Amino acid sequence: MFLIDCYPDYEENCMTIWLDNKRCILKKEEFTPVFYVKALKREDKLVQYLENIPFVTYIYENRWISLRKKAPVIKVILSKYNIREIASEIDRMGGYELYELFNVDISFPQRYFFEKNVFPMMKVADDSPFAVEYDTPDLKELLFTITVDSKRIPSCSDPLTCITITLKSEEDSFKLTGTEEEILIDFVKTIKIVDPDIIYSCGGDEFVFPYLFYRAELYGISLELGREPGWFKKEGKSYFSYGRIVYKPPQYLLKGRMHIDTKSSFLFKEGGLDGLIELSRMSRLPVQRLSRLSPGTAISSMQLYEAYRRKVLIPWRKQTPEQFKTALQLLKADRGGHILEPKIGVHEHVGEVDFSSLYPNIISEFNISPETVLCPCCPDSQKRVPVLNYNICEKKRGFIPDVVKPVIVKKALYKGNPELKGRRTLLKWILVTCFGYLGYRNARFGRIECHESVTAFAREIFLESMHTAEEQGFEVLHGIIDSLWLKKKVPRKEFECLCDMISEKIGIPLELEGMYSWIVFLPSNLGIGALNQYYGVIDGELKARGIELRRRDQPIIVKKMQEDILQTLAQACTKRTFFKKIPDTLEVVRQYVQAVSKGDVNLEDLVISVGMSRTLKDYKVNNLTVAALKKLKKEGVELYPGQVVRYIIRNWKSRKMADRVSIPELMENSVYDREKYTELLIRAAHHMLSPFIDEKRLKEYITCRKQLTLREYL
Repeated sequence: MFLIDCYPDYEENCMTIWLDNKRCILKKEEFTPVFYVKALKREDKLVQYLENIPFVTYIYENRWISLRKKAPVIKVILSKYNIREIASEIDRMGGYELYELFNVDISFPQRYFFEKNVFPMMKVADDSPFAVEYDTPDLKELLFTITVDSKRIPSCSDPLTCITITLKSEEDSFKLTGTEEEILIDFVKTIKIVDPDIIYSCGGDEFVFPYLFYRAELYGISLELGREPGWFKKEGKSYFSYGRIVYKPPQYLLKGRMHIDTKSSFLFKEGGLDGLIELSRMSRLPVQRLSRLSPGTAISSMQLYEAYRRKVLIPWRKQTPEQFKTALQLLKADRGGHILEPKIGVHEHVGEVDFSSLYPNIISEFNISPETVLCPCCPDSQKRVPVLNYNICEKKRGFIPDVVKPVIVKKALYKGNPELKGRRTLLKWILVTCFGYLGYRNARFGRIECHESVTAFAREIFLESMHTAEEQGFEVLHGIIDSLWLKKKVPRKEFECLCDMISEKIGIPLELEGMYSWIVFLPSNLGIGALNQYYGVIDGELKARGIELRRRDQPIIVKKMQEDILQTLAQACTKRTFFKKIPDTLEVVRQYVQAVSKGDVNLEDLVISVGMSRTLKDYKVNNLTVAALKKLKKEGVELYPGQVVRYIIRNWKSRKMADRVSIPELMENSVYDREKYTELLIRAAHHMLSPFIDEKRLKEYITCRKQLTLREYL
């Protein structure tokens, strides 16, 4: 028997537990939520408020309110599931400063899994979230797509014409047709008959589910797609993450069944269902909810569970201030990782080496945690942070290292098994984000001094590795935080020996990523080496970073051209043959430019997709994105920051905003700005070939009407 999921029943104030024993079992279970309050002042007023609520009881306890401190608190026990409402009122009564609240904003599924010490997708008899080999339930899956009768941008007012349902494979699919009312009724019947555990949709949260609910309501049809009536809905929102605005669409979560939106779920795209199950087991977040969350939320949940396990209360709002630093201390601490300027041009006999999960390994190996860095118990500790001289606790293992270590171990054990790629990929994302959460201001267990300590250790490791490589006769061409590009005309074995030497010296594994037949480091607009822009052939495969091919805001035609350029250059095995292939790449560019000039292109290949950074009214400059948004607004379509706007450049130089772009779904003809798209192609081609040819001469050569050889032109 497997424990699949759990969710709260707000009407009966209990939890619904989803078990699977070759069939779905839904059962109700009593579960009492609690939270804690520490009164800094006016405790009598707090007690009086609690005594006046009939469904609340309270007791006094002495609990860990942080990783270092115990204090007396009031444990508030509720028989109704309205924690947030009561906690918010207490916070308001205290003027948001007199009462510290704990264990408030933990979801009910997390509370249940934490307190019962169980996890989603576990085998009830005997299982562990840290198991590498484990059984998974045999879940029945169903994918559906809808067809809407719309010649423009689909909306809720457009009628439904078909629902296509796919079960195990595309061959095992069928269509529901007829009148709109018949399609909706048949869809509900099909869900009940097939009885899937997982329903997949493409854009279900953003459009499909709200559309179907709207159309069903017109006919008085109850569109119940879960095993229990109703669903959990959460409104969409825009938020700032890692330097960009992200839009999270509304969420439609089913009861007794899982709905996974394959279009909006980053974790599902990266790891598939197998990866989601792995991460769900480790983070104790249900698969359906997890599919809509970020890797950062998963690592945060793992930290919350570790706090539960250690009986440490979880603050509702973080109140740990950054320690005071002098200007000199800030200069030393706030530096990030080391990056070396690359040597522009093409190189051969190059190997790429990088540390496996460097930052997480530093956290684990050097015991970096909020309660261990600058701990008061070991002021004279021999363990010190390089340059910053922060002391690190010698008496106890840190909280964060205990969270990170199992993830590092599991990721390493999954290496080399292609069947477990999804699991390893999502664990990699967890490790990538765990470092960021150390310095994130809203992270419950984050602390900026820990963040600074990790980067200080990383800089020291980077320099030591670089100097060791140079002592062994390697030339360092480039370096980024945890990776080095080394040049030496020696067999692969010597690179591997160097990795072993550095690994033993540092204590963190350094691995040979691969050997390049050739690699090109590109210049920036300033003429110096760009920090993360290169391409090459590594172990027989193409690898590119920082060029238009890797960018989301470039049209497909530009990406296709760069792919063809790379494929042409990939035929070269040495630096010498690489240069011989450059004339062939120019011919590739010429063909694409001619196709654009003649109108011989697929319009979909011209679409530019740009993420919105703000609402339409907040844009100050009338650029192409604004022109597209204004056109969409006229059609009744409103987009939110973080969403993507798609357009084709119609007339770049037009005085009228409306004539500058076309919306692909609204285009009535195939007019586009051929001159502008030619410019985009030549610019992208020059970006790749900039170490070898000037952009002006490249443009003259490509657009020259008389066919010349490159030698004749030069």
